[in-house]
Amino acid sequence: MRNEQTPYDERPDEHVMNAAETETADLSAVGKPILEVEEAEAVVESELEAVTGSELVEGRTGRWHTGENGSSEKLYGSGLPEEEETDRVYAGFFARLTAWLLDRFIIGIPILIVRMVTGLVSLGISSNLWTKDILFTFSPADIVYYLIGAAYFVIFTYMGGRTIGKRIMKLCVVSADENRKPTLFEIVFRETFGRFLSAFILCLGYLMIVVGDEKQALHDYLADTRVVYSVDKQKTM
Repeated sequence: MRNEQTPYDERPDEHVMNAAETETADLSAVGKPILEVEEAEAVVESELEAVTGSELVEGRTGRWHTGENGSSEKLYGSGLPEEEETDRVYAGFFARLTAWLLDRFIIGIPILIVRMVTGLVSLGISSNLWTKDILFTFSPADIVYYLIGAAYFVIFTYMGGRTIGKRIMKLCVVSADENRKPTLFEIVFRETFGRFLSAFILCLGYLMIVVGDEKQALHDYLADTRVVYSVDKQKTM
């Protein structure tokens, strides 16, 4: 009788078997501490929920502790502000136009007051320098009115990222770099020279909002800024 032998390629290799067993043991050794840490975190979280009567919620920007009254507190996260880690939704032409019209109405209030005061003062003056052209076709009154408007846009945009009109429309001016806010120079340049260029030729700089992917006007391109919907607005969209 001929002895039947198993072909070489079908016989189990002892070296391969030993290597597989060693690798499985290593993976088990690595995974055990991870499981222990996860179990410890689960115990801590359950104890915290039992004591405070609240729950922990995992979010895109970290872990949040939510109380019974609906308030929430960020325990830890990536270190970036919540609004910086939300996907940006760029504001369109009509939303920005509405915010601008609201701002112009608000600016008109102090300008109207200045006009009334200077009008009363000029009644007793035969030669009124207030309305006389001193810089090309601009009078001191024109310069003051412009400075009031420019100061309004610069101060509000730099301090809080939005004017009153933008706040009403849930808009915010942000930098192209998501890790920082626009600098004072960028805001001043954007709200003065940048806006002048946007309105210079039939407001074509503003119409660029319609065609761009990130809906930037010319002054946004020049200052490297974007206008986006705020976090509260994005959560409702």
